[in-house]
Amino acid sequence: MLYLRLCESYLSPRPSSTTPPGSHRVVYMGESYTFSYLVQEINSPPSTSNNISSSPAPITPLQQQKRKHPQPKLQWSVPASVDDKARNLGYDPQLDPGELEFLNSVGAFSVPERKISDRLVKTFSDYVFPIFPIFDSADFILQYNTGRLSLLSLNAVYLLAVTLCSDDLIAQAGFSNRFMARRTFHKRVKALYHLDYETDKIAIITSLFIISFCWNGLMDEKDMWHWLGAAIGLAQAQGMHRSTNGTDLSLKEQRLWKRIWWSLYIRDRHSAAALGRPLRIRDEDCDAEMLQEEDFEGTESPNPAVFSTPRRVHILSSIHLAKLSIVFGQIILVKFTVQGPIMTESEKTDLTKKLETWRRELPLELSSQHCANQTADSQFWVNILDILYSHHLILLHRPNFTDTDSESFSAKNLAFSAASSVTRGIENLMISDTLRQAQLHVIPSIFAALAIQVLVIRNSKHDMQKKLAENHARQCMLSLSEMQKSWPVCSWVLKLFEQLLKHNRETETSSSIESLDSDSSGREKKVGRDCDSMLRNLNAEQADSGFDQTNVDEGPVECDLREVGECQDEEASSNMDWMQSFANNRSFTLDNAFSAGDFGFDLNDNTEFLSYLLNQAPPT
Repeated sequence: MLYLRLCESYLSPRPSSTTPPGSHRVVYMGESYTFSYLVQEINSPPSTSNNISSSPAPITPLQQQKRKHPQPKLQWSVPASVDDKARNLGYDPQLDPGELEFLNSVGAFSVPERKISDRLVKTFSDYVFPIFPIFDSADFILQYNTGRLSLLSLNAVYLLAVTLCSDDLIAQAGFSNRFMARRTFHKRVKALYHLDYETDKIAIITSLFIISFCWNGLMDEKDMWHWLGAAIGLAQAQGMHRSTNGTDLSLKEQRLWKRIWWSLYIRDRHSAAALGRPLRIRDEDCDAEMLQEEDFEGTESPNPAVFSTPRRVHILSSIHLAKLSIVFGQIILVKFTVQGPIMTESEKTDLTKKLETWRRELPLELSSQHCANQTADSQFWVNILDILYSHHLILLHRPNFTDTDSESFSAKNLAFSAASSVTRGIENLMISDTLRQAQLHVIPSIFAALAIQVLVIRNSKHDMQKKLAENHARQCMLSLSEMQKSWPVCSWVLKLFEQLLKHNRETETSSSIESLDSDSSGREKKVGRDCDSMLRNLNAEQADSGFDQTNVDEGPVECDLREVGECQDEEASSNMDWMQSFANNRSFTLDNAFSAGDFGFDLNDNTEFLSYLLNQAPPT
């Protein structure tokens, strides 16, 4: 019946519907689908090729192709009288008492008190929505205020909000810690999704997108790759990857679809690179138009105190991040193939030029050269874009495993320069106290920068380069220790680099240690005593704060000059957090790094690169 109704609506179109915006249900049927072919051919005008008496004006091959095969209708509006679920398969769309009881048991129908809820929604709109505008602000607030907002969507928003909000808000919401808050809302979202409580496809897509930011562990089958793939698959089933011109969707809906699709596209590229997995979205399958500023018109929030209105810098950030992600996908496809790193120099040069063009075409609002004169909010997004741009340069130019040329580790190398740029961007976020609000995809950027810095430390023959790389590595690890308060994956990365530093120390030859003069030896001992004193103070502070030290080995904590750098520097006190991670995990090995507890996501591609480093002897 559905196909018949759709066919009738296409062959005998009725006057424009008065269906309110946002209420359309859509079925996507691509060109290869027989139904699309049949309806399109039946509705095609009869051929006039037999009329030989006329002398038609010459037309171009493209015009001839369009006349013969006009653009088919791909997104079909489902009539309101058609049910969401098939009735002839013995499926009851209504939840049974047992399912309702389960949802109640996980608190799926409970929401925080209004004051707490407002603050959580505001956190999401301040730190996630600006770069991923997956909601219509006005519609969101209207449904939120009237209690009609999808429970699936609301709990998904809460889930990401408790990841980024302040510690005091976690406590006020009634949770003992951030982990319990994340776990609570994660359970609720999964329960609502798996029991098909929500029927609105757009709400499901956006909720799955939000869930993809969280992952319970390395062995969890439903990891961020799973959730993002489900969101992308459902979006493609709706036809979001295709142009919506000529569809029954209102202009407002078309713009929302574009914003959702490009948010999925961006995350697909970053997730594929971070996890070392294939791209799910193929450019050749898509013709959705690029985001434009007008796609954000009409999104002013009626209540900015609860849900922020996107500012121009947010709009521009979304647009240009989408454009950057196109180049990012090309880098992944060309460099990281099953045949290995076989990128030619011409391909590398071409992709480098594309990245440079992207940066050159950035508006002044997003230019890092004008960052000092901008607001704190603008500086935050400028730094985020600059970090991501530098990350792409690292992946494009980092040395191959077979590259043994010592010059490749020179400061002139683009990968090392890009790693330094990542460090500067991270330092800017730390100075402005906005690092914890950084997006999840910033973490792989820090990871990639650390990989290059370790490479320089192990292979460079220039002491100044090594010292610079060591300083940058310390700053990156300090940033990870701060970000782990929101993103648990940082703990895993910190432990991995602890192992790298220990391995590097252990492989140094005894002759190089004996070559230290007496002054240097005395200085090293003094630094060791200073570090021991700092760590004793740190342990005392941890005991006062209730920090759990049950897993810390007994005995003095070693603090080697070559491992932690110049500990007596003025910055030493600010490095407490990353030194703490070293002190509390001295028995950690690389093997159990991949089986440790609750992390954000695997970083398979970068770990392959680091595994190579671990098995290389330092240059002589």
